[in-house]
Amino acid sequence: MYDRYGNLKYQADKIRNYTWDGTSGGKKLSTGTYWYSISWTENDKNNTQTKYNGWVLVKNRE
Repeated sequence: MYDRYGNLKYQADKIRNYTWDGTSGGKKLSTGTYWYSISWTENDKNNTQTKYNGWVLVKNRE
C-alpha cells in the first residue's frame, strides 16, 4: 500500500497471510486514498505473470 506521495505504507507477505488491517507500523492510517499493486507468478507451464493495480479509500473515524 502506498500513500498519495508514493511512500510505501504496508507490504503484505506470507508470514502475515497476505492480509492488511488498515495500519502502518502498528498505527491506524489517516483517512485518504491509498494505492496498491498486487503481482504474482502463476504455477503453470508458462509461469504466467499476473498483476493488479488500484486504490482503496480508508476512512479513519478517530
